[in-house]
Amino acid sequence: MRSASRFWRDPGTRDLLVAGALTLYGQVEAWTFSSLDGPRAAVAAITAATTAVTVFRRRAPIAVAVAVIALVLIGGAAWNVPDQLVSPSLALLLACYSVGAHAPLRAAVAGLAAVLVPLFGASLAAGHGSDFLFLGTIFAGVWAAGCAVRSRRALAAQLADRAVVLESERDRQVAAAAAAERSRIARELHDVVAHCVNVMVLQAGAERRVLGDERPDTTAALRDIEDTGRQALGELRRLLGIVRAEDGEPPLEPQPTLADLDTLIEQINHAGLTTELRVDGQRRPLPPGLELSAYRIVQEALTNVLKHSSAHAARVIVRYRPGALELEITDDGTATGSASMNGGSHGLIGMRERAALFDGAFTAGPRPAGGYGVAVRLPLEPGG
Repeated sequence: MRSASRFWRDPGTRDLLVAGALTLYGQVEAWTFSSLDGPRAAVAAITAATTAVTVFRRRAPIAVAVAVIALVLIGGAAWNVPDQLVSPSLALLLACYSVGAHAPLRAAVAGLAAVLVPLFGASLAAGHGSDFLFLGTIFAGVWAAGCAVRSRRALAAQLADRAVVLESERDRQVAAAAAAERSRIARELHDVVAHCVNVMVLQAGAERRVLGDERPDTTAALRDIEDTGRQALGELRRLLGIVRAEDGEPPLEPQPTLADLDTLIEQINHAGLTTELRVDGQRRPLPPGLELSAYRIVQEALTNVLKHSSAHAARVIVRYRPGALELEITDDGTATGSASMNGGSHGLIGMRERAALFDGAFTAGPRPAGGYGVAVRLPLEPGG
C-alpha cells in the first residue's frame, strides 16, 4: 500500500496514467462506435494523438493546449470527430485545466485565448456560432478552476516556507535562551563552588596550624590542600571572568537557599498573588548548588504565574524524599498563549536547564482540574 501510494504521488506517474486511461478510452470509442464519417483507422490515429499528447500537460501546458485544439479542429474538419467521440473533448478540457493550473498567469491567459479564438473561428465557419457561448463557458470555467488550484498551491508553498522560517527562528531563540540560562547558572554556581573551596582551604590551614610540627606528613598534606585550593580559586575566577564580563560586577548578596522561600512567598503575596508554602518531610541540609537551583525554579515558576496567568492563588510544595527533592508549583489560573509554552521570557527553558543540571525530571503544563502546574524531581546523591 505504501509503495502504491508513493507511486501515485509522483506527478509524472499520475500524468502518464491519466493520459493512458484517456487514450485507451478514445481507442475503445474509435473502434467500437457504430458509424463514423471517416476511415476508422484514421479517426483512431488522430484520436490517439489528441489524447496521448496530454501526458506532457504539466511540463508544457501551453504547447499541449495548442496541439490538442489543433488536432480537435483537424479531426472535426475532416471527419466530424468531436461530434461523434467524447475523448477529444475530454482531452481539450484537461488541456484547459492544465493551462490554468500549471502556467504563470499571463501565459495561462494566452493559453486560454489560444484555445478559444480558434474554437470561435471554427464555430463561425461551421455556422454554429451560438454553440461557442456554451462551449467557451465550459472551457473557461475549467481553466478558472485550474487557476484557483494554482493559487492555492502557491499559497500553501508560501505558508510552508514561512513555517520553516518561523520554526528555525523559534529554535534559534530557544537555543539562545538556553545558552543564556546556562551562563546565568554558571555564574551562580561559581559563587557556590568558590565558597566551598574557600572553606576547604581555611579549614586545612587552621588544622595545619593546630598540628604544628607534631605530624609533619599530615602538615605537608594539609599545605598541599591549601595550595591546590588557592590555585583552584584562581582558576575559577579566570574561568568565570569571561562570563561575568557581560554583566559587570557580580552581586554582593549571598545566593539564596530553600530557607529563603518564606521570604520569597511574602514578596509574591505582596505582589497580589495569594501563595501558600507547604513542606513535606524533614528539612535537611542539601548540596548548595542543588538548593540554589531549587530556589530559582520556584522563583521562576511563581514569576511566570504573576506575568502570564490570570491566577489568584498559587501553592508551592517542597517534598524531602529519601533519594530526591521534589517541587510542585500550581495555580488556579489560565496561562495566556505562548506564555504557557515559553514562560514569556523563556522561564520554562531556565527551569528545564536547572533540572537537567542535576539529572532531574521536569514537567509543566495545564492541569486536568484547571490551572497550570510545574513539577520537578531533583535526585540526591547518596547521603545527601
